[in-house]
Amino acid sequence: MFSWPSLSGAWLAALFSNGSLKSEIKTPEENEPVRYALIMTGSTRGESGSSLTDPLDRNFFSLSGARVYDSLRDLDFQPENIRVLHPGQPSFDDRMEARAFAALQEEQFNGAYDTSATQQNLRAILKDFYAKIDDNDIFVVYIGTHGAPSFLEMELDLPLRDTFIQEELENIHPGFGLLYLDSCSSGTFIRSLGLPEYVLVSLTGDTLGWGDRYFSGGAYFFENLNDPEADANVDGHVTIEEAFTLADREAAEHRKRIEPYLLEQYNWQGADPAVAITQFSVQPTMIRGEKTDPDFSFVEWLW
Repeated sequence: MFSWPSLSGAWLAALFSNGSLKSEIKTPEENEPVRYALIMTGSTRGESGSSLTDPLDRNFFSLSGARVYDSLRDLDFQPENIRVLHPGQPSFDDRMEARAFAALQEEQFNGAYDTSATQQNLRAILKDFYAKIDDNDIFVVYIGTHGAPSFLEMELDLPLRDTFIQEELENIHPGFGLLYLDSCSSGTFIRSLGLPEYVLVSLTGDTLGWGDRYFSGGAYFFENLNDPEADANVDGHVTIEEAFTLADREAAEHRKRIEPYLLEQYNWQGADPAVAITQFSVQPTMIRGEKTDPDFSFVEWLW
């Protein structure tokens, strides 16, 4: 997938894009694939302070983002090539993901850039990635927040529309792109996008989704990308499809485990528990862009 460009290909890659010079011609040695990532928590509503719905919900989006960050670092994404946006400070004092939060605090929330989850900061970061990423690189975007079919909640800003995501990401052309939405109605949201270089993955389909201190669809998926257990055909590498398949099964298993708590203890704020648990799903959706490699793998092992 990541073949060296011919002279004409390298020249074309250096030409003007959207009216501006994107990069200089690079030699093969300079054009090693780079792994870039953006992790954004759009909203923490319902998970802390007076907004806390139930103890099971405490810090769940912060925990999810930390787990994804930890997984990407294990997949050899370097801190200088990752950007993290969050509404305020993450839950650094939550001991459930102490290693991940410590790394986030040292490597990202150190004053080097504005980490506030606003549309202005998001646009600026994507513009910076646009200037760096070429068709030899990997680009991962993870967004965890509350959502609806055509928008994502931004605690510090106006809702983030599907048109915003489309317009920003369609300008970034990696060799392999991955967008994961950890939100309600995320399957509907990703089906509105047209991003041929990206695999699009969602927490759920057209329904409400679910997340708690012990579960995040995105965290499961990214952990599986580096887990030999996900290597279903035991060929020495985990494909996106294999990681997705295992995450789907793990999500279904978590739902079964959590249902007794949801029926008997969870604070549904007046709703009938027996009805409420039928109104959400953790069955994920995946859409592969026509220019993506179905057998792409982040890691290979020698058995």
